[in-house]
Amino acid sequence: MKIRRFKFGVVCTLVVGFALSFFAQEAKAITTATGKLVFTFTVTISSTIPENSVLVCTAIATVEGYQQTMIGLVKNPVAGKNTCTVSMPYSWVLATESTDKIALSYKAEVDYGYEFTASNGTATSVELASSDKVTGNLTSISVPTTTSTNIAVSATI
Repeated sequence: MKIRRFKFGVVCTLVVGFALSFFAQEAKAITTATGKLVFTFTVTISSTIPENSVLVCTAIATVEGYQQTMIGLVKNPVAGKNTCTVSMPYSWVLATESTDKIALSYKAEVDYGYEFTASNGTATSVELASSDKVTGNLTSISVPTTTSTNIAVSATI
């Protein structure tokens, strides 16, 4: 009887020791990457721009199935070149920081609307009338090791 208990104890100790070392290795593989991606959009608008338009620049970063989106605005953009900056702070938990990639994409659009005044003249409302836009994928990048990374985006609407 004592021999069986000894064998059972030894087997349990080995199994628990193996499991603990496995989980310890898994815990070491997970890291948190923090920083900021700064997207600088140069958007050329080649169409006529209605009064009171807004240029909306959207930056999108996807890593390990997690997607983060930030926007920047230019009120009353001009025909020709416009510059819009989007700052995206991030803090991502990564399984393998050395090989994980960030997929970058963007959207730039000109939004405008018509302002309506109520028939009694007491209230106004703006109705979105149209939106000219362009979307695109940028390159995938490694997770930056610096605290701030600049990304240039060039688009034509």
